[in-house]
Amino acid sequence: MQEPTTTTNLPIKLEPIVQAIQAFDALYEKSEKAEERLKAKHEELTNFLSEWDGEDSEDLEIMVNGSTNLLTKAKEAYDIWNQKRTEITGPLDELKKQLMIPEKRVAYDGKTDNYYSKLRSTLQKIQQIKLEKVKRAQAEAARKTALENYKVDLGKQMKRNLVDMVKRRVVEVHENSIKFFNETTLADFDTRAKQYKGFKAKLQRELYDKCFSVTHNNSITDQEYKDLVVQIQKEETFEKWEALTIEGIEAVLIDFRGRIPQIKEEKIAFEKAGEEERIRLADEKAKEEELKRQQIDQAQRDAEKMIEQDAELDKMNNTFHEQAVVQSMPQVGATKKVVRCTEKRPVVKALSTSI
Repeated sequence: MQEPTTTTNLPIKLEPIVQAIQAFDALYEKSEKAEERLKAKHEELTNFLSEWDGEDSEDLEIMVNGSTNLLTKAKEAYDIWNQKRTEITGPLDELKKQLMIPEKRVAYDGKTDNYYSKLRSTLQKIQQIKLEKVKRAQAEAARKTALENYKVDLGKQMKRNLVDMVKRRVVEVHENSIKFFNETTLADFDTRAKQYKGFKAKLQRELYDKCFSVTHNNSITDQEYKDLVVQIQKEETFEKWEALTIEGIEAVLIDFRGRIPQIKEEKIAFEKAGEEERIRLADEKAKEEELKRQQIDQAQRDAEKMIEQDAELDKMNNTFHEQAVVQSMPQVGATKKVVRCTEKRPVVKALSTSI
């Protein structure tokens, strides 16, 4: 923007201008007569054209020549009158320009090059710098929230893997126990029953470690992923999940151990039964084992539901944290961000945790 220019006041004599304006009055009457002649010639020519068939006409030639001459005279009159008018309005324009100098020095129309505009532009730059800083901070807060939410999703998958690991081990022991006693005969039942009572529940470390191997994208670095695994393993320790796995397996072992006399009696009854009775007994046994599998599946669903709820709370806490960061920034402009909780049940816990 260029520096405002300084205009020097020039003396303007109004008396000659007033006299010229008074002498200009006669032109108003002349211009009215000129306009009437132009209008009449236009109407005459227009009426003729409405019925003209395109053939050469002496009347048309006369009207065209008359119209052309009239336009020439009107143009000459315009040039003369324009010059006279300029002799009057030129000084008046200069007078107007000089009269506007005081107001232009403080004009706020945004079009005038003055220090008002310069000062306002500087203030706007300051405001813009503040706004850009806030936007960068908001974008960074949103990026961190997205990263933390992604970590929550990864952690949720790891915990679901742990739950699935326990279920798979319990189901495996349950299926193997069924197979073990199905393959046991009455002849070796007591020996194999004693062998079954000696089985010990355990969890291999590699099965636990495998649960923390989750595919992730480039929104998280390898080091951040390793730190996340370490963080989750501090809560979800091997000892914790070993105990849960052993608890689940022991429940299966205890159940089958307690039913050993019953299983033996069922085998005796099965040996003595006919074909139809054997089918009925096998069907009842299959329904009983299926019920136990459904109980195991339900336990897994309950555990996964708890994991899902905890993940939702963690994400809600991340949102509250982002909101706290945004609200701590300087307010630039009339903006407001509102966090709405759609589920009533976890709101109190999440809100209190955030506070």
